[in-house]
Amino acid sequence: MRNFQLLVMVTVVMFFASCDEFSQQSADPLNYIPEDSPLILETNNLLPVWNTYAQSSIWGVRKENKGFNRIYRQMQQLVKLGEKHPKIASAFAGNKTFIATTVDGDFQANLLLSTASSLNFKDIESIIQNDFGSKASITHKSHLEIPVHQIIFSEEDAVLNFAFESGVLLLSYDFKTITRALEQSIKKSHLPKNNRFAEIRGTSGEYSDGTLLVNFSKLPNLLLSGSYSKYSDLMESLSAFAGWAALDLTAKKDKLILNGFTMADSSDYLSAFAEEGFAMKPQNHIPASAALAVIQNFDSGEAWMRHLQKNSRFDEASRKFKANENLFQNLSGKSILILDQSALNNVSNNTSVVLYTGNGAAALKGIEQMAKRTGKSFYDKTGDDGKRVLRMPSEDFFRNLFGKLFTNIESPYFTIHEDLLIASSNLNHLLETLRKIENNDVLANDDTFSSLSNGFSGNANLMVYARMQPALQLASGMNKNIEKAYRENTTALENIAGFTAEFSNTGKYHFTSIYASSGEKLRSTQESSWELKLDAEVIGTPQIVNDHLSTEKRIIAFDALNNMYFISHDGKILWKHTLSGRPMGKVHEVDAYSNNKVQYLLNTENHLYLIDVLGRDVENYPVKIDAKATNPVAVFNYNGYRLMLAGADQKIYAYDIEGNEVAGWEKPRTPGEVVTPMQHLVFAGRDYLFATAKNGNLLIANRRGNIRVSMRDKIVNAYHSRIFVNRTNSKAPFITTGISGALKYIKLNGRTAETKFEQFSNDHYFFYERFNEDRHYDFIYFDKGRVVIYDRFKNVLYENNFGDHVYTQPEIISYRNNTALKFTSLSDSKCYLITKDGLVEDISGPETTTSCAVGQLKRYGKTTVIAGNEKKLVKYLLP
Repeated sequence: MRNFQLLVMVTVVMFFASCDEFSQQSADPLNYIPEDSPLILETNNLLPVWNTYAQSSIWGVRKENKGFNRIYRQMQQLVKLGEKHPKIASAFAGNKTFIATTVDGDFQANLLLSTASSLNFKDIESIIQNDFGSKASITHKSHLEIPVHQIIFSEEDAVLNFAFESGVLLLSYDFKTITRALEQSIKKSHLPKNNRFAEIRGTSGEYSDGTLLVNFSKLPNLLLSGSYSKYSDLMESLSAFAGWAALDLTAKKDKLILNGFTMADSSDYLSAFAEEGFAMKPQNHIPASAALAVIQNFDSGEAWMRHLQKNSRFDEASRKFKANENLFQNLSGKSILILDQSALNNVSNNTSVVLYTGNGAAALKGIEQMAKRTGKSFYDKTGDDGKRVLRMPSEDFFRNLFGKLFTNIESPYFTIHEDLLIASSNLNHLLETLRKIENNDVLANDDTFSSLSNGFSGNANLMVYARMQPALQLASGMNKNIEKAYRENTTALENIAGFTAEFSNTGKYHFTSIYASSGEKLRSTQESSWELKLDAEVIGTPQIVNDHLSTEKRIIAFDALNNMYFISHDGKILWKHTLSGRPMGKVHEVDAYSNNKVQYLLNTENHLYLIDVLGRDVENYPVKIDAKATNPVAVFNYNGYRLMLAGADQKIYAYDIEGNEVAGWEKPRTPGEVVTPMQHLVFAGRDYLFATAKNGNLLIANRRGNIRVSMRDKIVNAYHSRIFVNRTNSKAPFITTGISGALKYIKLNGRTAETKFEQFSNDHYFFYERFNEDRHYDFIYFDKGRVVIYDRFKNVLYENNFGDHVYTQPEIISYRNNTALKFTSLSDSKCYLITKDGLVEDISGPETTTSCAVGQLKRYGKTTVIAGNEKKLVKYLLP
């Protein structure tokens, strides 16, 4: 089936529809549509619909894609024809047309167009000769003694078949499809006489641009052609999904919107959702890397189990594992099947399942009991981070209990996150999925999902999310026809963001919503680079911050006159606030009133400031600090916000978000002057507050300011080294580095131990982060322009020496979903960024006299570098 077939059909229909007089009363064009057609589009607004979609940016790739270019060219010719002959356009616009997908006995798909017309063959012959000339010729066949004419298009290498019967015009590029339509017309079982079809068709909206009628029981016929046998049963299972659906089409240039109703018989899958779904936010638990996600929302675990009992293998598996007692009584009925983007032969290793429970620990205990019932040994380990992982030693566990949808999950590993039970066939993928959920690297913060979120309510019974290109790549691994189409249309598919589909029980029917976005907003950002002159020299590091009043982000920058600037993405100063002194450290974003509104917290030596998004001081602020601050304020959130800083009197002060000193805080004395922010770390459910003095000595306190760990071994912490929770081994809860770069282990009894990588200077910086693609933490050193990164076995992952320049303080940031090390050379005015792939060459665009900020200012914008260059603030868009 070629891309231009439907368009040539429409060309002919426009001519046929131009006659006002009918030679006879027309039959219903729907009588000719085969009953087993999986998809039928009913419309009398084809031209207006096209005029809307023709404006979409998806057509920008037509020069690179012959199929898309042919469709666009031919349709634009039809539009011009309508403009030239208004009579043709008006007649066609009021003429109901059915375009059906039919499938023959070999599962080959073809298109059939059926519409009323009054022209005869001579009229058509004249039209073809006058408008196509030598590019087309006509031959003839017959079926049931009805002439079937064939237009042969020489340049297109195609034959268009058409026939007239009782005032109805039939067109198809497949001769057998025309014959099936003619045979259908003499049967007594026309679609209009199908009560279920007529009922659902009657729910369609009167003022929609068209209606898509979907026969779910026949959809597998479209998919089975070209399918690999491994996936055939999965495709066949769609036949029991639902009955007919009638979905109203609303034409928008940058999106496709289908809304309507689906009916389901008692034997259909959709009928299992007997109650409305409860509100949930699966976008918070689906990694942003997901290519496809299927969310089921039963009203309880018991309701889900009742549905699963239809599976012939369920009862046996349930008895074997005592599934009700060990599993379903812990489940809430909500689940997510997630297929991450992956190579075609690696789908199983990139599939995960999230099961919602009432008690995550109890659910994991139930999995343990089920694993024991297999009589086999199984993986059961608790990591250094306290996360327990165990494996179910049964390849068919998910398939037998939960059905064919979960075919890819074999001998799964399980772990929990809060009340989520997470499973995957691959241990590394399970841990990576867990990490992404913990770090909010999820759909809720993903640009592609944001462009589709209008079609995602989050409380439907059944929801599907797909990122178009990687989802079709996965589908092409199951079906060779889809694989061919994917390969030939890759450039076009890059311009389609994805789609969402939802099914919600409404009593008699299931309300159905399908929403697809062309991704136009993802590309149309209208951003530009700029330079902005401030009142004085730019100081400190500019920051990209959130603004709850806008979908865009803002820039905060400071100058040498102690002015704080709030700047839009296009370089407009929205407000300026003058501080009492030079700001210390970074600006913290807080939600002081717990109402999803942002305020900005910072300090000078003498004052704490809390400023709202309009540039106003929040009530009670600025707050005078009791003793001159020696370090930037640290913001912790337990029992409400806690604002902590060190005073020149070598005491630690704690304030609440209203600027009051925290009652009961002991103001512990520090073992020296503290100039770096305090840290709050949690280990084994207990809080540890760290203050590092310039002399390298440590204070470790609890929430009330009492000493939590008394250091029995002397430790001289490196001045630029922070404290980290140890996630590599069990030698001690915390790690840092000493003045020569040795890795120091800090134990809860005050003892220390160490291990050495190599010798570093007293001025080195140390970071402990996941840097490469594995799940383990790496050891990152920056020392006088030299960067060296070690893995947990002390192997060097990356090393580079940038020379003996003056460098700003390095920082770990997220860059395009990767961990990156960022720093700036003030000597050569360049910003550097290092990821797992090495140095990012295009990051050093603007000259800079400050450290740079890297991020996105608009939801669908490009990555941006913000830096100060003397009195100018510079924005630079990365390629």
